[in-house]
Amino acid sequence: ETYILSASVGRSIPDPRNKGYNISVKTTFASLEDMKYYDNECEAHKALKAVAGPVKEDVLMTFYENVL
Repeated sequence: ETYILSASVGRSIPDPRNKGYNISVKTTFASLEDMKYYDNECEAHKALKAVAGPVKEDVLMTFYENVL
């Protein structure tokens, strides 16, 4: 089952609005349930968190639904 519709990642350009964040990731899911599955159950995401977890200083995550 495909639960990630799209994903992109890149370095953030220097800007005060970044509040110090220097990498941005956008992952698009079909539903909140799919995002929760990825965040809590997906084995690949668990492996990514195991590698990235020790080096990350902070994380900001939001979930929103497109209203357009």
